[in-house]
Amino acid sequence: VGVDSFRFSGLQRFYKTLLDRESSSKIRTHLKWAIDAAEITPDWIEQMDGVILAGHFDRYELLESLTQDIPCIGVITPQNWNADFMIDSDNQQIGALAADHLWQSGATSPCVVAYSNQDGRHSLRKLGFQAKWIEIGGSLSDFDEHWIDPTNTYKRVFELEQIARNLGDHEAVFFLEKESAIDLLNIFDCIGVNVPEEVKVISVDGTFEGLKTTPKLTYVKQKFEEM
Repeated sequence: VGVDSFRFSGLQRFYKTLLDRESSSKIRTHLKWAIDAAEITPDWIEQMDGVILAGHFDRYELLESLTQDIPCIGVITPQNWNADFMIDSDNQQIGALAADHLWQSGATSPCVVAYSNQDGRHSLRKLGFQAKWIEIGGSLSDFDEHWIDPTNTYKRVFELEQIARNLGDHEAVFFLEKESAIDLLNIFDCIGVNVPEEVKVISVDGTFEGLKTTPKLTYVKQKFEEM
């Protein structure tokens, strides 16, 4: 697992579930850490009869040769690496869950927002949202999307504030990650926009910071324990 990747709540929940079931399922796990796939050496795998690779690695293309002779599960890993089975919170399902929730709450004209440069995982979430929105009867004729450069904290919040003040006919926003959703709720609180009465807000995944906004952040998450 990439060291920074393990802070993701999905990976933490997955690993805890695995440990909780060790005795009942007679599965024995051995945990190793790597940032670069080149650090994963064949001797790590020699005594194992299965591998779980979790998180994002540098030089992930090396995983193909490392795992070609052993059953392999990928958890929140690059979409263009082929594990035997994938458990991924970055797929289209989480966008579909958000679309369902907004539709049931009465929203008719949503937009999407992200602190991101349109990388693969955020695009998949957006596509899942759009596909489900059309399936349940919504229209994308006035659908807007805002991709905000995440690298400069001051600039991104300033740009988000401009979006918050100019939502137009959009009475709902789906955030492709939680940081921009939390910032927007704080902006709305400052400028006197009521959530969810005036604008409905939903995000991917939850966080402790989202419990401290006014109101608390509404979010969707996949059921990692079941998966």
